[in-house]
Amino acid sequence: MSPREALQQLANGRLTIAYTADLVERFRRLETEIQRLSGLRGGELLDALFPDAEEWAEPFRSIASGIGQTDYDPATLRETLRVGITQPELPTDVDYVRVMSLHKSKGLTADFVVVVGCIEGLIPFIPTDLSPTDRDCALEEQRRLFYVAITRARQTLVLSSTVRIPRDFARRMQVPFRGGGPDFVNTIASQFLSDLGPKAPRPVMGNQILEGGRP
Repeated sequence: MSPREALQQLANGRLTIAYTADLVERFRRLETEIQRLSGLRGGELLDALFPDAEEWAEPFRSIASGIGQTDYDPATLRETLRVGITQPELPTDVDYVRVMSLHKSKGLTADFVVVVGCIEGLIPFIPTDLSPTDRDCALEEQRRLFYVAITRARQTLVLSSTVRIPRDFARRMQVPFRGGGPDFVNTIASQFLSDLGPKAPRPVMGNQILEGGRP
């Protein structure tokens, strides 16, 4: 028996479960609302769900205005709202930097994108307690996320790494390193950078970029 079938039997009195009166009442109200919306499309559906006079409905109506048709069905409206809410367009006329994880960048684009932390142990980050098979799977997932990140840029992409980090940070983050001193260690560049192939631009030191230098 599905959850909806169980709720229908509770609402019809064919099934009795203690302390479900409030749940049944909400189910009945939901069924009534579904009946009210049944058959509505386009503007009628939008007005029924998000009334034009309500201030809270304006963001949803604004997203729905991007649908390129007038007689859209509920599935089209739902998908448009889902994309508009979970994958909004990044603003371009702002004076701040938006910081997000690789996961959160999916579906977004920007003129200027910086992917930071391109060193082994961060990108990719592979837990040490995984089996060899799980490590391979985790590596491929991290490679996919890296691809997502580098394809977010419309004009300029910067892949940033660091040659040295504090030793205590490397230990806490389980970042592999090669040599170094008592306070700082030498990092290992992310293997994903070499995956970019021979046509990738050669590395440029950060101070050279700050001084206006070019590769």
